Amino acid sequence: MQIVKVLIALLFCVGDGDAASRSSLYLPSLVSKTGVSDIIQPATDLRNEKRQLCEAGGLPQFNYSHVDVVVVMASPVCVTQQTIKLLRFNFNFRNIYYVVKHVEFCPYLESIDPAVICVDENKVIPGVSYDALRAPGVSDNIIKNQGINNRVGWYFQQYLKLGVALHLEGLSDHYLVWDADNIPISPFQMFNEDGKVNFCANPSSPKAQGYGKFYKAILGEELQHPSKGGKIFNFVCGYMMFYKPFVREMLDDVQRHLTARKFKVPGFKGFPWNLHAVAESLIESNVLFSEFDSYGGGGVEHH
Repeated sequence: MQIVKVLIALLFCVGDGDAASRSSLYLPSLVSKTGVSDIIQPATDLRNEKRQLCEAGGLPQFNYSHVDVVVVMASPVCVTQQTIKLLRFNFNFRNIYYVVKHVEFCPYLESIDPAVICVDENKVIPGVSYDALRAPGVSDNIIKNQGINNRVGWYFQQYLKLGVALHLEGLSDHYLVWDADNIPISPFQMFNEDGKVNFCANPSSPKAQGYGKFYKAILGEELQHPSKGGKIFNFVCGYMMFYKPFVREMLDDVQRHLTARKFKVPGFKGFPWNLHAVAESLIESNVLFSEFDSYGGGGVEHH
């Protein structure tokens, strides 16, 4: 039975398979390593945000018609239709890109709402597919040590969430990655009055401890995390607002660092093969990559 992770706007959020009872910290602006509250993402176009589409039970519906959504999944889940309808109703996003493994579901997905655009996962990043990642010599250690988890597919979906910033033509500069099994049951403000992105942060779980080690391996620096009341949080909440120039900047920095360290997959170069080479080398230590935590922590460190 599909477990539905319900994201309660402004109060709670759930992600990364953790218990739904965990409270989360919303961070309109994050304190950087200098101790100064910096803009984590540049100001977006707020001209239309004040225009509420309607009022429902006293909750405003926001107009983010300049922002696209990216959802990566194998095939539709039990909440897909509700998720699409509520993303559109609560936020009025411009387009909702569904990057899917089983393209036979594309006609169904695109019939739910005119804003839905269905994309074959194997056509997003040139030369990168699930089969290519499982080829001999590419993911041998990952497959050997993944247990009951499909870590190759798990990494592939993370590469897709970042790779759309490089390869998905027409994608908005700010784009929201939304986990397929989250339901936006009520609207919440994704940008504050100054145009800063409202990040969501969850209390860190034991699994999340490895994210910092992976980040240090790919960028040579400590992963920055928010904290509150003595608790350490991470950025894995089931959604993340990305900014394409910052994604590209992070991936360029990864390439420079790993090139210097001579991390590579034979026959391949660049993203995501460089990240995958690190994943292959660290899997035996149970050190894993998180696209959300790496991007959020990198924002604190560099912006």
